[in-house]
Amino acid sequence: MNPIVQFEVGKIHTIRIPMVDSDGDYVRCRWANSTEECGSICTPKGFLRSNPCELTYNASRIGYQAIALVIEDFDSNNDVISAVPLQFLIHIVNKTSVDSNCTESPIYIGERQPDSCIGIQSNETFTTNIKIHVPCEDLNNKLREILTVSPSGLIKGEIIHDQSDKNLYVMPIEWTPTSDHVGVQQLCMTPVDSHGRLGSQVCLTFQVDVYPPEIIHFTPTGLVSTSQSLWTIEFDRDIVRSRRSNGVYIRFFKHSNNQEVYRIDVANDNNVFYQTRQITFNTNCLWEQNEQYYILLDSGIATLNESCGIESVPIDNHYTWTFQVAATEITTMEALSTTERFVSTTTIETSTTKITTIPSPRPECLRWFYFDTISNESTSATEPTFSFCFIVNKTLTDVTISANTWVSCQMWKSSGTADPLIELYFESNNQLLAQNDDGFNVETRNCYAAVLSYRLKKGIYRAIIRNSKCAHGKFELRLSAEIDGTFK
Repeated sequence: MNPIVQFEVGKIHTIRIPMVDSDGDYVRCRWANSTEECGSICTPKGFLRSNPCELTYNASRIGYQAIALVIEDFDSNNDVISAVPLQFLIHIVNKTSVDSNCTESPIYIGERQPDSCIGIQSNETFTTNIKIHVPCEDLNNKLREILTVSPSGLIKGEIIHDQSDKNLYVMPIEWTPTSDHVGVQQLCMTPVDSHGRLGSQVCLTFQVDVYPPEIIHFTPTGLVSTSQSLWTIEFDRDIVRSRRSNGVYIRFFKHSNNQEVYRIDVANDNNVFYQTRQITFNTNCLWEQNEQYYILLDSGIATLNESCGIESVPIDNHYTWTFQVAATEITTMEALSTTERFVSTTTIETSTTKITTIPSPRPECLRWFYFDTISNESTSATEPTFSFCFIVNKTLTDVTISANTWVSCQMWKSSGTADPLIELYFESNNQLLAQNDDGFNVETRNCYAAVLSYRLKKGIYRAIIRNSKCAHGKFELRLSAEIDGTFK
């Protein structure tokens, strides 16, 4: 953390002191209380919370105050394993004298949550954006700088004023840790505005050479009913609930206007359930018919129960987890004999009764995608094929399905790996319409392993991606269509 912390006189301030144990032991802070621990500066100053370690201080007069703390880790019997002294200065300064009605300091708002524990690998480059919000409608007040205490080799980019939000400033950072950085490293940041006001210090913790938990599957995707309420996220490692007490969100957005319509806080919501490698949660929302939605995840919706609690990475791509709400179709008893294979809502009328049911999509078609889908998928040794269904609502629609490897064409073709085969079926009679196992390059940088384009009539279709020569692999799936000259 910063060796000198600046407070404005006449205010009560709270500072978070970063502390972490690489073995995952329980950690607390306390006031230093002996000559060996604190020399001549042992007097407690302010109110100290032990975990999380927070110091609340009343800055009543200008000058310097020395703070002496001890950070300890404990075993399962609550016995002290080790202790580390921490000393720093509080510098109390005059109030900033400016011709402005704004008295608020700049605030750190992301991208990563304050106190995040981030797993990264040595010799791999980690990038993120530091985002600072400068409050108030004061055109003369800007972000002047971001003071940092950082690991060696970390590169700070230029501070950029966001064009869409005049109160937002963004500073990119980049770090490639080496084998010398293995273990716990910290980045602490303090924003400073053009009036000299300092925001609160925020720290991020890096655990080098420990992988974060990775999401391997989530459901549902594709078509859902308006009353869809059960959602599941699966991970590749054992996980526990977020260590933060609040503010770790799963958010639902409308695709049409990017409006957030629902959120759930996984840190404290009783509708979120954690199992060994899975999160299941329930929503209480009626989704709009024919509307497309996407789901974003904050960093840290799941953590590893080791080290500093390494957090899952955020999902901020609008196309990673998507779903579409099926249109309601009202039919009579006679209409049930038609060839339509998926009906989201069916109404059966007789002279005396009226029954409404909402069945799920056909059980043999587990995935339903809509046009404009971009999704990261994979096959495995146990599931060597990947299949999904989609609906064409207009006759003579040009549909394109592609599996993109995002590997350079030269590497892909020279690696000996076989291209996957895409097969397209008409669902009502299981008729094979087309197949292709060849693709094309994109700007000479990467290879589509396979692309299939076909003009389709109205109906339900199934696509199957398989490979007879290799057991499994990862690919980016794209489903698009051109309707009335418009690319969807």
